[in-house]
Amino acid sequence: MLRDTELREALAALSTGAWEGQVFRCVKGVTADEVQKNLCNLTKAGRYSRGEDLRVLYTSHGWEVAGMEFRQSPTPPTPADLRGATCLSLWVKAERVLDLTDAGVREQVGTSLQELTGDWQFLNEQGEDAPTQRLGRTAFESGRFDAVRAPSKLRPGEANLLVFVDRIGERVVATDLPPGFPERLEV
Repeated sequence: MLRDTELREALAALSTGAWEGQVFRCVKGVTADEVQKNLCNLTKAGRYSRGEDLRVLYTSHGWEVAGMEFRQSPTPPTPADLRGATCLSLWVKAERVLDLTDAGVREQVGTSLQELTGDWQFLNEQGEDAPTQRLGRTAFESGRFDAVRAPSKLRPGEANLLVFVDRIGERVVATDLPPGFPERLEV
């Protein structure tokens, strides 16, 4: 990964693309209150963010990958694996996306597929930011991006969409919710 100044310059030089569509996220909880609370807590820390004022909602492009991400397992989930969880369908409209699935973009920011999908938690345990967390924070601070499209660690060839929740013009909205939920949940 490029150093901070070079990374900021590389991000400033990149062109952005738009992305609109349906993504998925599995959340612990089965009631609307539990899901709403856990959905908000999910935005605090992860591969591309670390407990900052930066809220990132991690989503997947398919149900199966969302279940794998929830369980942190490369094996597709069974219904029993997702007991106690609610899998949400979310509609997202992001105008300015940093697409790290593009090898040319990765090259411009000085990273690799291995670095983006590698183990990041051990660095946090040592009190350090992972390279992906530094990249996410720098992308957010640049003001140029609404979301990051990133390779999935658990399913090579698939992607996740990491949404900067407070930057999206139109809210991220969960629809097609289970019985007993409100018609819509906002993140």
